[in-house]
Amino acid sequence: MSEPEAETELAAELDAVVRAVPGVLQTYPAQPALLAAVTQAASVVLRTPLAPPVGVSRDADGVSVRVTIAVSDKRPAAETCRAVHDAVVGHLAESAVRAGRAAASAVDRDVDPGADSVARVTVEVARIG
Repeated sequence: MSEPEAETELAAELDAVVRAVPGVLQTYPAQPALLAAVTQAASVVLRTPLAPPVGVSRDADGVSVRVTIAVSDKRPAAETCRAVHDAVVGHLAESAVRAGRAAASAVDRDVDPGADSVARVTVEVARIG
């Protein structure tokens, strides 16, 4: 599987993980609104599948995830965001274990350099309620 395909598959998995967090009502594309609209229009015209809304990228620091969500007004937004962050980090760790790799935090430099590390997880709230 190519790296873009792996990132798309991971993004789809993470979208399901995020949507399962209590207090999350919806996920939105992690791209800026105008770019997301253009991408969606191109997907319709070219008849290609639309990428999952969760943004996943890899660089020298590890895996970075960007999530934009709508949260319920029944639970504090900060609490929901923390739960989303923890769910994403937990899923990345489980994925690394299933693949036989050690998961590392960005500050743990004693781990095998080939191991996936979590560089950053960004959770943004686009809407409350």
